[in-house]
Amino acid sequence: AQASLPRIQAMAPDHVAVVESATPTLHWWLSSTSDVPVEVTLVARESGDTLVEQRLAPPVRRGLHTLALSTENVHLPQSAIVEWYVALVVDEERREFDAVANAALRFVPPPSPFEAEAGQEAHLRASSGYWVDAFALLTRWIEAEPGAEALRAHRAALADQAGLEAP
Repeated sequence: AQASLPRIQAMAPDHVAVVESATPTLHWWLSSTSDVPVEVTLVARESGDTLVEQRLAPPVRRGLHTLALSTENVHLPQSAIVEWYVALVVDEERREFDAVANAALRFVPPPSPFEAEAGQEAHLRASSGYWVDAFALLTRWIEAEPGAEALRAHRAALADQAGLEAP
């Protein structure tokens, strides 16, 4: 059954990613529409507390999806590692069959605010290690200007840098 599932990925690097805000915007991607439920969960690594548990009923459309922690009224504890999971739930009774993508986050405010020329903000964040924030910023710009191919190319290059498939 897993062979027929879409590919799923958390849009984050393969190491603990730092984020500049306690309420970051996270993204995940599906290669095709999912006919099984999708569950998004955030868990504090040290305590095991579940911070977010969101379930989407099928069909879940292909493409890029957003989880804004500000709308979930969730604030990441500073410096604590939070595990983030996106699962395709194949069998409710046998969760070991889930297809799962995961990432880890840590809220670490930057030493000083990011100040850059217009258009360079995402690059500055990414080069400072705030990859998730750079991806979110580029995604917001693309949503505001859907036809901006240069922005899509920058976001695709950022995804490639982290070894991810571009959305």
